[in-house]
Amino acid sequence: MPVASMSSVLGRDARAEVGAPLRPRHHRRGPLGEVETAETVQRHIQRLLDELGGVHTGVAPIDWLAEG
Repeated sequence: MPVASMSSVLGRDARAEVGAPLRPRHHRRGPLGEVETAETVQRHIQRLLDELGGVHTGVAPIDWLAEG
């Protein structure tokens, strides 16, 4: 299950999102299967983070760089 969390550096705000369980399209054995699973989890976590509003550090130039 992909899980994404965000918290505020300056405050006490925190948020967590739990995604749906992953179901691999193809069941592959060996090291490539693990790599494909890791890449799928990474894409799902990125989608969850995007839904949470992206990266906000409180430092405008760094936040601007994170948007690209």
